Amino acid sequence: MVTLGVGLLTAGLGGAASAAPLGGAGVPAVTSGTADDSLSPRLRELSAGGGDLSVEALAAVAPELGVPLTGAGSLQVDDGRVAVSVYLASGPSDADLAALGALGEVTASSTLFHRVSALVAPADLAAVSALPNVTTVAEALAPATGADASVTTDAVKGAIATATSATSTAATAAADADADDSCRTVDANLVPPLGVDTAWSDYGVTGAGITIGVISDSFASAPGSVTTPAEDVAAGLLPGPGNPCGDETPVEVVTEGADSGTDEGRAMAQLVYSIAPGARILFAAAGTDELTFHDAILDLADAGADVIVDDITMLSDPFYQDGPIGWAVEQVTARNVAYLAAAGNFTTLGEEGYPSAGYPLTSYEALEYQPTTCPDGVLEQVIDPTTVDCLDFDPGAGEDATNTLTLKGGSLTVDLQWAEAVGAAEGAFRFAIETPAGMWLISPANAATLPNVIGSITTTPGEYDFAIIRDTSSGPASEVTPRIKVLLADRGQTAAAEYFESGDGVVIGPTITGHAGNQDTMAVAAAPFDDPLEPESYTSGGPVTHLFDYQPEISPIATPYPEPVVIDNPAFMSVDGGYTNFFGDPVSDGVYAFYGTSAASPAAAAVMALGMQLRPDASVAQLREALTSTAQAVDVSRPGIEPSNLTGSGLIDSVAYLAAVDALPKPAPTPTPTPTPTPTTAPAGGDQLAATGTTPESVGMLAGLGALAIALLAAGSVLLRARRAPRR
Repeated sequence: MVTLGVGLLTAGLGGAASAAPLGGAGVPAVTSGTADDSLSPRLRELSAGGGDLSVEALAAVAPELGVPLTGAGSLQVDDGRVAVSVYLASGPSDADLAALGALGEVTASSTLFHRVSALVAPADLAAVSALPNVTTVAEALAPATGADASVTTDAVKGAIATATSATSTAATAAADADADDSCRTVDANLVPPLGVDTAWSDYGVTGAGITIGVISDSFASAPGSVTTPAEDVAAGLLPGPGNPCGDETPVEVVTEGADSGTDEGRAMAQLVYSIAPGARILFAAAGTDELTFHDAILDLADAGADVIVDDITMLSDPFYQDGPIGWAVEQVTARNVAYLAAAGNFTTLGEEGYPSAGYPLTSYEALEYQPTTCPDGVLEQVIDPTTVDCLDFDPGAGEDATNTLTLKGGSLTVDLQWAEAVGAAEGAFRFAIETPAGMWLISPANAATLPNVIGSITTTPGEYDFAIIRDTSSGPASEVTPRIKVLLADRGQTAAAEYFESGDGVVIGPTITGHAGNQDTMAVAAAPFDDPLEPESYTSGGPVTHLFDYQPEISPIATPYPEPVVIDNPAFMSVDGGYTNFFGDPVSDGVYAFYGTSAASPAAAAVMALGMQLRPDASVAQLREALTSTAQAVDVSRPGIEPSNLTGSGLIDSVAYLAAVDALPKPAPTPTPTPTPTPTTAPAGGDQLAATGTTPESVGMLAGLGALAIALLAAGSVLLRARRAPRR
């Protein structure tokens, strides 16, 4: 599978003629997402493009697509077919699946969620959307992983430079201090800052008997990977036959990812193994959308996972309610499976020299959509200006239709969502960006019934005006004024913002989204391994606010909560910068530093597993409380965000955690039931017992002999146990 597409749609709203795109001219307009057609605007564009998904063909329609060439938010293409999510009014029934299967490849389906995941050729997209039970067909955009996060900030680069000069010395010292590391070719550098070495020696735990499941993009399918899994095993960095450390149970791949993956799952498995070398490790790919991700979670639980950890952000995973992924997290948690997730790497702090210096800038949320007049450049692209308005960013008495962003240049992915239930959205919103050259670029419309718009643009350094547009051309039902939030998944690109402080009606800063904000998920923040009490600048913060109650067993359409539900995540902080032999930033020959919450989360999952081995009778709730309550509080001060919203309860401490787990109340022994004797009555008509020929006297004598035999057998068994005990 490859991920393709560039540019940003510049079509007008309400049927307007298009403006010239960035780097080209004459782009056909795309109709509003409120049209009756169930096909999303992007898929309509692909469908009309002749069905060719080659790189050259996609480049020709790139300005209309508004997706990056590769990585998070890009189209997922496999053998001439595009990955889509199909929403249905009911089912899917066998007939629905047969009809969809005739038009493409069904990769997942759910009657609970009324959804299907599929790969469909562009020429067949219109036919899929015309099926009688289909309500919406949307492109399944590629998820974000830590590999997509260009988190190599100046601070990280400095840490890498320091580590490069010290790697050899550190590895030698570690080998001298811990003989267990001598079988590894790469230092297990996340062990000391989390206190794992002391935990091993004090409690004798390695994760033995515990199964840890990892979810990411791929395990061993990335073309051109520096190493193979077999080479990782030979280097002592993964378990398997020939592992020099003696751990010969290989990682089990439940489902593999596409060849567009990065093998980040294998890097996560290396970090898990470095902390819990005795654990069994499973891997499953998240797949193309929320439904395939849901299946991966349940597949790992069914395969025996006691702990599951992921580093995937599906951009369509809803902000204001749970979706299939969050529902799956709750299901496995109810089965006493611990679920941890990377908090995300979506925070960018304002640079020095601007009023917004130090503030988190990459999320903006209005508690209610307040309309104002759109900029002239937007109105010029609309046939009827009375059918559109723009969000008023000014929190005061004035009005301002734009938020001016100072960007450093690069790929900017925008995830815009609003508070309507998934599958029942009536509003139609888009975002627009004015380039330094004065050109307005307008995103694609949302797919019908879905409250989200995702798009990307490649920028050069400069100031960009950002606007959020409401399209009411479909009538009164679209005149909604919901809570609305934009996440800039810019990977450190935003230098400054005009509006950067939370206040009345505005919340700025929280960047944890989707299932990472689920109440049962333990979202993991990140700090560098060599400075573990200073959170990474990019680590995503909370809290998360849900406005809708998602109970698909009752209805796939969520219902409003009486009051907003605020969920505190991240749960705690772990360390990143873990060393691998193939993945991350090069440190020295054969050593790479894996940064991001994608590295911190598998380390935390492995620590969780050590406690599970120590007390296999403990519940996930008890283990979570032990890990949270013993974390070391972090004294961090950043404007615009509470410390607990950035680091949770603090840096996890393996030794304190295991001490708390060891002190948990022991379960009460199950009492041995006392048999109730059944009285026997001699039959009338004589002393002879029926059908036995035995007299009552002989019964008494036999009973006495039986008791003696039982006593002798019991004594013998005690002797046997006493003899065998020393062999344990």
